[in-house]
Amino acid sequence: MKSPSSFKIGRILGKCQLLKCIGQGGMGSIYVAKHLFLQRMVTVKLLKWSISDLLERNIEAFERGAIALARLNHPNIATIYDIDEDNGRPYVVMEFVDGEDVASIVRKKGPLPPSRAAAIARDVARALEHAHAEGVIHRDIKPSNILISTKGQVKLIDFGLAVHDGSRAGRDSMYLEGSIHYLSPEQAQGKPLDGRSDIYSLGITLYEMLCGARPFQGKTESSVIAKNLHPKRPTLPVRKSGSVGPLADILNTMLALRPEDRYPTARATSEALRMFLAKRASLSDRRPRF
Repeated sequence: MKSPSSFKIGRILGKCQLLKCIGQGGMGSIYVAKHLFLQRMVTVKLLKWSISDLLERNIEAFERGAIALARLNHPNIATIYDIDEDNGRPYVVMEFVDGEDVASIVRKKGPLPPSRAAAIARDVARALEHAHAEGVIHRDIKPSNILISTKGQVKLIDFGLAVHDGSRAGRDSMYLEGSIHYLSPEQAQGKPLDGRSDIYSLGITLYEMLCGARPFQGKTESSVIAKNLHPKRPTLPVRKSGSVGPLADILNTMLALRPEDRYPTARATSEALRMFLAKRASLSDRRPRF
């Protein structure tokens, strides 16, 4: 008998009481909860797979990943407090971020100004630099996994698909559900992954923030993957205001088809974005004020 994909509001998992379901997807359900011991709000992600499912997919890899995630400590990463299971259903307890995800922001307001999009991407790259240094590849970078707090802080969430550097991720893997538009070419082909795969997915996310649409569209998953693997790379459209031209070179490097043609590290990516923002701020300061 299959485990339910979600739990009732009010149910207690460990020390957390579920208060509100805020999302459901291919990986499971996400709740706002109250940590009864710490007396603070937290976010709980309940995976849709049971322990028996995970045993079939290598429980040791899951446990190694959980330990690695618990070591991550960065201002742009939502902190993971605990990883446990309830009646065979794994769940993750993490920092509650009072804010909105980038996907919702773009959906409501349309394309973001270049400086804001670049600043968000820079902070995510900084988070990835820390994760990659710990040997953790996120594998699911997309707008809905980037939160902007009410104070304007960028927080990368949902390391539920994370693996260690060099792991494979085939197209038939459970890890790819729901994120087909953001896969790197090597991820879609089931090749070994390193941090450059996350850089590619961040490039797709940056494109979407700038244009309000994904660069690779299709009616089927296979058609999306085929476009992603095509040598022709997406280009930024001309906008009437807030030129995105200076970002084109950065984006093209992030979205290079071959990993060796991208930025070699997340740090190099964040530095390129930092320099773009610094130059843009400098030009703004030089404009005459009346």
